[in-house]
Amino acid sequence: MKYHHKYEFYEHQEIPESLFPDISSLPKKPPEENEPIKCLGIYHPNEKVYAYYYIGLCWINENSCLKISPKENFDFFKMFLECVKEPLLQEKMQNVYKIFYNEPYINTKKDEITPFLLIHYLFVLKTIIQKGLKKEYVTTTQNSSKVKGKILINETIKKNHFKNRYEKTYCKYQHYTINNLENQILKTALLISGKYFSQFLNEYLQMYQYILQAFEFVDTKDRIFDRDFIKIKHSPFYKEYKTALNLA
Repeated sequence: MKYHHKYEFYEHQEIPESLFPDISSLPKKPPEENEPIKCLGIYHPNEKVYAYYYIGLCWINENSCLKISPKENFDFFKMFLECVKEPLLQEKMQNVYKIFYNEPYINTKKDEITPFLLIHYLFVLKTIIQKGLKKEYVTTTQNSSKVKGKILINETIKKNHFKNRYEKTYCKYQHYTINNLENQILKTALLISGKYFSQFLNEYLQMYQYILQAFEFVDTKDRIFDRDFIKIKHSPFYKEYKTALNLA
């Protein structure tokens, strides 16, 4: 684990420019709406460095990180929970916080980001199952006594007839099902988060179990790779899936 110095300031507070290796790399003005942020929106007008209204932690150099706290003592997590309950706001919630996935882990005494991710994920999944899980045609290969779809002659001869199993036939067919790749990824991530809900977010455990029941006939994946997400084609009708898969 990487050890580091932590500097703490409040939103809109002036920050000593000596903390930054090169302030010229910082923007001259605060980020615009929907503009990608870097280093919590830190900017430097007139050669002075200021924090913007973003709160959280980020790296400022190789060995030091910066923490920006709210200037008012309020429960920002409670505010987040009130917003995420509204379906019309859920599409915007992924812009409310940002995780710098490609940067080194910052060690903190209190885990402040995981609850945001899990609660956001839970409410997006709730919206999905209320509309109905996405169904797709999935290709299945089956060795059975019943013939369905296309007969796979080579597989049947090699794996059945050569072993005197003439009662079975290998077939390939498509069926319309919720047991597709997208739902398998969502269920796998949901199961992984279950331990956290039971230990730290117990008040949402009932909601978690309700959502998990909707995935009863969906398989899980032992391992999930980046290439799995490349295979997925997003549909405007199932627009919540894009957010859910990003969270997963």
